[in-house]
Amino acid sequence: MIDLGSFGKSIRAIVVTHYGVAATYMISLAATNLISSGIFPTIAEISPMNRSLFEGFLERRGFSRSDYDIIQGLPRFAKYPLLIYSVGYDLRPNISELERLSHQITLVVTHVGKSLRLVLKSGIYELKRVEGDIFLLEDGWTKERKYLEINNFEVKIVNYRERKSERDALKVLLDAMSEQGELSTKDAIFVLQGKLNISKEEARRMLYGLAQSGKLRLLHGKVELS
Repeated sequence: MIDLGSFGKSIRAIVVTHYGVAATYMISLAATNLISSGIFPTIAEISPMNRSLFEGFLERRGFSRSDYDIIQGLPRFAKYPLLIYSVGYDLRPNISELERLSHQITLVVTHVGKSLRLVLKSGIYELKRVEGDIFLLEDGWTKERKYLEINNFEVKIVNYRERKSERDALKVLLDAMSEQGELSTKDAIFVLQGKLNISKEEARRMLYGLAQSGKLRLLHGKVELS
């Protein structure tokens, strides 16, 4: 089961992604998990990460520069735990060094790393952008998937499908109101049914969900914009 609170700590993992900002967030998350447990990590920058983002992420959680160490390149020796950032630099030629450090490494974030799994005896995850700040994290072994929202110094699991459905429903209603003017709740449910090809019960649930989330108001049987 994907547990963000375990990354870098109880989960030894390789995260494969081509997105540098998202990669920095994952390193920041792992460092935070460790420091919160009283363990001070070393971050090996094989390629440059977004330092201001990393430092801001940790500072917002009350941590300072004295709580972690950042080094350049792979060390000859390292204390546990070692986090490695290498997006844009291929680590495969460094297999022997990684194998030597395998007991210290708890997280590697890189753009190409599937072949490293056997060397590090770790789990492997792919992190792909879906849209905007929404990313899909997939466990390479179990194929479990979680949608992550990565922004504003936060990494959190979100219900993307529900959120997308809500956005689609709101757009359908806004389009209908721009064309037809005022909509009754009955009309709105009918429009949602037809445009989204869903049941009446599902359309009603979506409509009242939009109202509860403040996206629109339902007053006296009419739909109004918030």
